[in-house]
Amino acid sequence: PYTGIEEEYEDFDEFLDENPGRGSLEVQVFAASRAFPLRDARVAVIKNIGGRAYAFYDTRTDLSGIASDMMLPTKSRTLSERPENVAPFTTYSVSVEHPDYVNTTMAIVTIFDRVKSILPVEMVPMSEGLQEPLAVTYDELINSTGNR
Repeated sequence: PYTGIEEEYEDFDEFLDENPGRGSLEVQVFAASRAFPLRDARVAVIKNIGGRAYAFYDTRTDLSGIASDMMLPTKSRTLSERPENVAPFTTYSVSVEHPDYVNTTMAIVTIFDRVKSILPVEMVPMSEGLQEPLAVTYDELINSTGNR
């Protein structure tokens, strides 16, 4: 049975070797209990590998508050068909920023091979006097083909 712990990777090449599958992610950003989609929110999808933070996507939401078509490396779906002690998914962190709202980070977002994951993110308005949080930072940006 799966223990709930995703393995750690020494470097980016090992990560790609161990994650031959591809899953997609759509992030839906909104405010006021889904009443208002947030256009132009910054969405960063990040994975820590070998002590470095790699950004697989750093994009903006569209008019509907959606950032979509983000293809991400993940474990092969065949792992879910075998009784091994291996997670059949890969986790990423997703951070969302907008100048009028408090930054939000989801530390564990699971991506499965050949599955579209939809992540709804409700943003909280910046209150007067609230200090602006730090921006999302990362060490390296990875392009959509998995290349640096």
